[in-house]
Amino acid sequence: MIICSQAACVLLLSAMRGDTRRYRTFHLHQQLTYAGVDCQIAHITTPGIAARAAAASLLVLHRVPMDGYVEKLIRSVRARGGIVLYDTDDLIFDPSAFQWIHSPDFQDPIRVRVYQAEMRRQRQTLDACDGVLVSTDYLAELVRQLGKPVWVHRNAANFEMLAHSQAAARRPADDRVVIGYASGTPTHNRDFALVTPALEAILDQYPPTELWLIGYLDLPAGLARFGSRVRTLPPVNWRDLPALLARLDINLAPLVLDNPFSQSKSEIKFMEAALVGVPTLASATNAFQFAIRSGQNSLLIHQDTDWFAGLQALMDPQFRQALGRLARADVLAQYTARACPQRGRNLERSGAAPQSSAGA
Repeated sequence: MIICSQAACVLLLSAMRGDTRRYRTFHLHQQLTYAGVDCQIAHITTPGIAARAAAASLLVLHRVPMDGYVEKLIRSVRARGGIVLYDTDDLIFDPSAFQWIHSPDFQDPIRVRVYQAEMRRQRQTLDACDGVLVSTDYLAELVRQLGKPVWVHRNAANFEMLAHSQAAARRPADDRVVIGYASGTPTHNRDFALVTPALEAILDQYPPTELWLIGYLDLPAGLARFGSRVRTLPPVNWRDLPALLARLDINLAPLVLDNPFSQSKSEIKFMEAALVGVPTLASATNAFQFAIRSGQNSLLIHQDTDWFAGLQALMDPQFRQALGRLARADVLAQYTARACPQRGRNLERSGAAPQSSAGA
């Protein structure tokens, strides 16, 4: 176990912006601080990082690509007997997996070369570190195959997310059933295509039903015929998302199961909806199977042909409300800084069989 006697026992450094940095460093910082661990947080470009890293017992590098500067940071921590961990919540360290990324950005060959080079540099950082933190068991197994010690630190909510979710007002009950899908990146058209035929059938058979598409998604042609019953909404700030999710009755989380990038995704979509009491209909990826007890706190879809049956089951208001209540209880019990403070104390030096947990 790490003994914290220096001014900065743990230093969390990220090379990212946006939600991935928030979940993997800001939220981890809160969990560690709540657990009584001395912890600091910064971006890799923050001035004075070299001195802070040199004083740290543990340096965590979140999606930091290797270069000469990063190499020096790692050496400075090791020179004092400290340890360095690489952290990722996505499959960005295996250049051979690039073929599985379906992004419109990669129609540009220059962006392809840049991203592939970035993946190679991420792998170099992973190789240079003493161990790895990941968000899912699937990613953990891939890291183990590289011969690295690995710990599963699951993405969890912070106190501000809990407050916004608690404040989000559910709309009054009516005959309308609102199905929603939120896409945070423009890479999910193929995922959403899995559920499109079932959505068309549900909208045909249940006239009070609406579909809300939030964020980055191209509207499938087959859904356009439903006019105003299908709403497209722009991406929203994470602080505003709970109020929007609370207006849904069913949250969708389709992912292509035979895609390694899909399997590496965490259960955030389930967690965020569950915080406002909304059940999720999700593809049975590794992470969703960890979080969802199908038929109790949400529903899992194992076959592409089962989406309609899942949606049809959730047309029963009592059933979906019961799922939503238990989903919320489960998330509050497992996916908050308060639920897992002691785990933050136990980042071990050894590579012995790390345990999966909802928080580091």
